[in-house]
Amino acid sequence: MPSPGCFATENVPQAISEWISHLGLGPISLLLLINVFLLIFGIFIEPLPGVMLLVPILAPAAQAVGVDPIHFAMIVIYNLTLGMITPPVGGVLFVVSAVTNVSLADLSAS
Repeated sequence: MPSPGCFATENVPQAISEWISHLGLGPISLLLLINVFLLIFGIFIEPLPGVMLLVPILAPAAQAVGVDPIHFAMIVIYNLTLGMITPPVGGVLFVVSAVTNVSLADLSAS
C-alpha cells in the first residue's frame, strides 16, 4: 500500500490542478463542474475530510481562472454540506432523526 505522502511527493495534486486548468474552461463553467463534483463527493465523504482532500487540488485551478478564494471556499463548504443531507447516504439525516425523534421517512418527506 502506498504511503500517505506518496501523492504529495509525486506532485499528484499539482498535476490534477494543471490538467483542470488546461481544460480551457471559463470561471462559470469551471464552477458549475466543481459544484456537481463536490455535491457527488459530499454524498459519500464528510465535509472536513472533503475539504482537506479536494481544496489543495481544486483551489489552484479555480484561482487560475480568476475565481475569488472566498467565493470558492463558500462553494466548497456549501456543496459538501449539502451532500451530507442528500440521499442515498445522507449522514446528517440520521443524526437529525435521532436527535428530534422524527422518523427518517417523515424527515425526508418534508
